[in-house]
Amino acid sequence: MREVRRILDGDDIRLETLDQGKRIIYLELPDTNATFSFIASVFYQCLFETLVRKADAKPDGVLDRDVHCMLDEFANIGKIPNFVRLIATIRSRRISCSIILQTVSQGKSLYRDDWETIAGNCDSQLFLGGNEPSTTKYISDRLGDQTIDVIETSETKGLNGSWTRSTRKNARKLLTPDELGRIPTSRCVYLLRGIPPFLSEKLCHL
Repeated sequence: MREVRRILDGDDIRLETLDQGKRIIYLELPDTNATFSFIASVFYQCLFETLVRKADAKPDGVLDRDVHCMLDEFANIGKIPNFVRLIATIRSRRISCSIILQTVSQGKSLYRDDWETIAGNCDSQLFLGGNEPSTTKYISDRLGDQTIDVIETSETKGLNGSWTRSTRKNARKLLTPDELGRIPTSRCVYLLRGIPPFLSEKLCHL
């Protein structure tokens, strides 16, 4: 197609300069037609490999400044070649990514068994709400369990009027999938590696 040939005919983006000065590159993809989504995935592959190669050629092994990729509608970009390997290594070169999905099942559908590796290489996760079952179960499992004390009291009526009291510990999900599905739209759940999770107010909400 003429327009595709025009886009790929030359290089006016100069990916190797992304760590110099302040620059933003926007990729606009139609949300109703995935015919040319492969161009975006090839772009990201070129971006990562170009910047990694540049960083590796420097004495300190890192870029001159941080480069961040905001991968909104990640499932619509298409499968980025070598992304599973890249997501585990690019942070050491001052390259980072924010992977934004509507549901966890989108990531699993696209990357299959490799999705757990991708998620495991993310230092933080933010759940903005929703009641999609696979997503709420995934976040609930990541939050883990809490221990609660259950006090039981029993009384035996008789001459002595004796009674007993015992305490046992039970474990339950910090937030169950059902509870996550019902959190107010003004709140979110934030998980940061190494510290307890937060149930927080959003800065702004619709």
